[in-house]
Amino acid sequence: MKGWDRRALKPEAAGQVLRDVGFDRAIDDPEAAHGHFDRQGRLRRVHARYRGGWRVTLKIKADGSGDVSWVRKVKVVRIEVGG
Repeated sequence: MKGWDRRALKPEAAGQVLRDVGFDRAIDDPEAAHGHFDRQGRLRRVHARYRGGWRVTLKIKADGSGDVSWVRKVKVVRIEVGG
């Protein structure tokens, strides 16, 4: 994202954008969010962090299409195998 400007976003604004594009796993707004803007000032990417470990990324292409992806961070549990 060379040349893109990273800016903090209001969580409620980021939450509304993500709900508008179909991210419906969280009713609440994210805890934190930031966006990347291209040289023309267009929003091109949104990253949001939700309570419960959800991380959401919205990528917006120059033609206005895009995709949204999400992942949930989980604690890894070690299980001893053997005997």
